[in-house]
Amino acid sequence: MEKPVRVVHVLGALHRGGAETFVMNVYRHIDRTRLQFDFIIHTDENCSYRKEIEEMGGRIYLAGRFSLKNALVYQKTWKRLLAEHPEWAVVHGHVRSTACIYMKMAKKNGRTVIAHSHSISNGRGMNGLIKDLMQYPVRYIADYFFACSENAGKWMFGERVVRNPMQYKVIKNAIDVDAFRYHTGYETEIKKEFHLEDKKVIGTVGRLCDAKNPFFILDVFREVHKRENNTVLLWGGDGELREQIESAVEKRGLQSAVRMVGSVRDVHKLYSAFDVFMFPSKWEGLGISLIEAQAAGLPCFVSEKVPLEAVICKDVKVMRLELGCAGWGEEIVKGLHVLPDRDRAYKDVVAAGYDIKETALYLQDVYLAEQG
Repeated sequence: MEKPVRVVHVLGALHRGGAETFVMNVYRHIDRTRLQFDFIIHTDENCSYRKEIEEMGGRIYLAGRFSLKNALVYQKTWKRLLAEHPEWAVVHGHVRSTACIYMKMAKKNGRTVIAHSHSISNGRGMNGLIKDLMQYPVRYIADYFFACSENAGKWMFGERVVRNPMQYKVIKNAIDVDAFRYHTGYETEIKKEFHLEDKKVIGTVGRLCDAKNPFFILDVFREVHKRENNTVLLWGGDGELREQIESAVEKRGLQSAVRMVGSVRDVHKLYSAFDVFMFPSKWEGLGISLIEAQAAGLPCFVSEKVPLEAVICKDVKVMRLELGCAGWGEEIVKGLHVLPDRDRAYKDVVAAGYDIKETALYLQDVYLAEQG
């Protein structure tokens, strides 16, 4: 029996963030007798997906954090990894900051290189400027260019690339829609676990970082809680701002009304316990959590910064951040008293092309065609 073709995905980490979750969704649905994934990451933290990857036959390698001081060490690490693993037919890069380094080296080694844009911003100030400068050459290196939305593609690759259908394609951040479909058993399980049986639940899921606007989320929820004191904020996700957010919860006196559950493997169950979903991001490449929430049939309140490609169902209300926490709170309170058609919303998400089975099959065909 022939060994499966191996593709290596380049990521910052393997936590439950948007890009990582997308790759894992694909990984679970490919034919692993024909195709296997490996991962090169840039952190030695104990990542959330490590155990599952190893159970499925994947391997994880460390590239180390990049800085100008260790640029030569970083290049030597990549040179060694590529030399030791000629079986990597495709290098699929999801990290833009150092892509011009590792993609150029992979291309020189005869590998097929895919550049994948998952966002429209990643850092500000001098740090963001350096990353912007380093990402620019990618448009002249990669063999294929994927993006989670048209805006994410234009932002990272420029107009010339996105006009070339032979190289460029929008790959929807598809999900396992069946897993996220509303389930009364999940609702009962989650509400019992977090003592929410008699509560109205405002939900949000996402990395605890600036892009997700976490302190605005808290201020909006405080406005909702003033009007509806039987409400609870159920918050899934982890990240670099966790300590600051927990401190902010205490300062606002919301300890009894906010449940921060961190990064959980069965995140799909949370959505069945939500009554509404809040997603006031400052910027998004697409917003995979919003797709998940719509698959669960939830009324969703999202910022105007979320790409329109992610707005599928009629129960999504797009709002300007400048309305402030009081304006957002007022609309969410109204949403708590609307009975959504959860089954219709699920069907709309499937019809919009966000079923992971189709996306996984497409990517599998791309990878296998490049096995050399």
